[in-house]
Amino acid sequence: MDQLAPEQFEASSHETENDEREGEIEALANVELKPKPRYSFWRRLVVIALSLIVVSIFAQTGQWIYQVWIKQNWVSLAIVAAGGLIIIAAIGVIITEWRRLYYLKECSQERIQAREFLQSHGMHGGRKFCQKLGKQSAIGLDHPAMKRWQITIHDSHNDKEIVTLYSQDSVTYFG
Repeated sequence: MDQLAPEQFEASSHETENDEREGEIEALANVELKPKPRYSFWRRLVVIALSLIVVSIFAQTGQWIYQVWIKQNWVSLAIVAAGGLIIIAAIGVIITEWRRLYYLKECSQERIQAREFLQSHGMHGGRKFCQKLGKQSAIGLDHPAMKRWQITIHDSHNDKEIVTLYSQDSVTYFG
C-alpha cells in the first residue's frame, strides 16, 4: 500500500503538468487565432480623403458666410443659419441614438452575464455583479432590500445562489 501511494502521486502530478501545458497551448492558440484589426492602405487613404472633403466644406462655408455678411445678403444668411441648425439637430439625434445603442448593448451584456452566473457554480463574481446592479438600480445600496440581501449571502454561496437571492429580494421590492 505504501508503494502505490508515491506512484499515484507521481501519476497525478504528471496529469496536472499535462493539463497545465494544454492550458498554456490553448491560450497561445486562442491568441494567435483571434482576428487582428487590419487597417489597409486604401482604408487610410479613404479616411484622409473624407477628412479633406469635410475640412474644405467647412472652409468654403465659412468663406461664403463672410462674403454674404460683407454684401449684406440677409436672406442667404438666414438660409445658411437654418441649414446649420438642421445639421446640428441631426448630429444631436445621431449622438442620442448612439448613446441609446451603447446603453442597450451594456444591458444586453449584463443579461448575458447574469445568465452565465445563473448557470455557474463558481464563486468569482456574482456578488460584485449584483452590487453593480444595485448601484445602477433605483433602490441603491443603502436600501433595506439591498441590506437584507447582503445579510443573507455568505462566503459559501456560489454565483448562482447569490444572483438568485438578489433576484428574489429585488422582486420582493419591485413586485
